[in-house]
Parts: sequence; structure tokens; C-alpha cells
Amino acid sequence: MENQLHKRLEPIDVTVYIQTQSKQLPDAKPRLTMGKLHQIGDSVYLSYSEDETEMGITTTRYKVDQKALDRLTIIRSGDISMRQPFVTGEVTHGRYESPFGTFLMEATTKHTTFSWDGCKGEIKIDYRLRMNEDDLGRFRLLIKFEKV
Repeated sequence: MENQLHKRLEPIDVTVYIQTQSKQLPDAKPRLTMGKLHQIGDSVYLSYSEDETEMGITTTRYKVDQKALDRLTIIRSGDISMRQPFVTGEVTHGRYESPFGTFLMEATTKHTTFSWDGCKGEIKIDYRLRMNEDDLGRFRLLIKFEKV
């Protein structure tokens, strides 16, 4: 069923395709990695590890509440720590922590979507980002995932 994960708690192995578009990152290349999709209560989590050579290993999780599909949260943990909620039509605040310091984030979200049909799914986020009062511009994030 569209937008609903079956009532299973065990993780599902997925391939994850990540693409970021913005004027600020014109050379950003899409990434392909392995990840996990699982459900805890009404929340669905997509997670994968990123090996950022200079920064170490970071786990990224996208948390989606199935009762409010217009909102999601990106949670990163490891050598980089971040928590940023996104809510369609709203301004939300978060934090980004790295070995170089802590930065306050503000996202103005134009649109978020989540879909899952039992075999493949997609997350989209269209937002404008400010970090420590600096306008970093508009970003479009596309994450596609498919059951292995």
C-alpha cells in the first residue's frame, strides 16, 4: 500500500540512491549505498552509513511519521552529529556539530514527500537552508531506495 510500511519491525535491506541539487553544489554527484528500512511504532526510518574520509564515519537516518507525511527529520550521528526537522510550509530549527564546531540551522521547507510500496520508495525534500544566519540557498534532496 502506498505510503505505508507493512507492520514489521525487523529491518529491511535496501539499496539507497542519494542526489542533492543546489546552485551552491553544482558538482555534487549522486551516491549509491546500502541501507536499512525499518519501523518503530508509527515512524519509518531509512538509515545508511557515510564514510567521509576527512570527517570519519557518520550514520544518517531519515525519520518519517506515517501519520504526518509532510514532516520528516534527518538525524546524523557519529563524527558528525545533526538533527534537522523539515515540515512542509514551515520554518524549523536544528543543529549541526562537527570537529570544527557547532552550527545552528534553519530550514524553510517548500515540500516533503515519502512513498513506499513494499518494494521501493522515495523521499523528497525541497528547502532553503540558513546556517548561523548565513543563507546557503535552496536545496533539493532526492533519496530513492529499493528492497534488496
